[in-house]
Amino acid sequence: IVVSSATDQQLTLNDTSGAGPYLALARSNTRRSYIGFGSSGNNLNIVNEYADGATIIGSGNATTLTLDSSQNATFAGTISSGAINSSGAFSGHSVTLGYGATFTNGNTNFLLYNNTGDNLLYMRDATNGQMITTWYTDRFQVDKALRVQGNIMKGATVVMDASRNL
Repeated sequence: IVVSSATDQQLTLNDTSGAGPYLALARSNTRRSYIGFGSSGNNLNIVNEYADGATIIGSGNATTLTLDSSQNATFAGTISSGAINSSGAFSGHSVTLGYGATFTNGNTNFLLYNNTGDNLLYMRDATNGQMITTWYTDRFQVDKALRVQGNIMKGATVVMDASRNL
């Protein structure tokens, strides 16, 4: 079927029954995927009905986004976004952050960061404005009270045991 028109709307699927308009894609007379609106709501559905099938979106003659049968999304390029929130765990090889990472427990915000040109890493209590620790390339500095449970050791040698004996 070739539809040709001088307007920007060459083909219209108009459902008047309330069931929702769909475009079905079939193989051997069996529907395998569809694009359309359901009978309620305003969602556009793009569905691959194969249990092990993926939905692939492309641009520039290349795959851009793959949605697999386990509901995982794989992007081919960089994701540019505002805030990205996750209700699950993050897994990956590395995370690159511009300035630092903020962690919160609901009461206190912690900031792990590095200043440009410094070869060290800071941890700060951002809620109370207090430095907690500083990691240098050759030493570790604690800026708060230090509580050690167990022995303090240098290599395999106990320098101070749990009873504070040297």
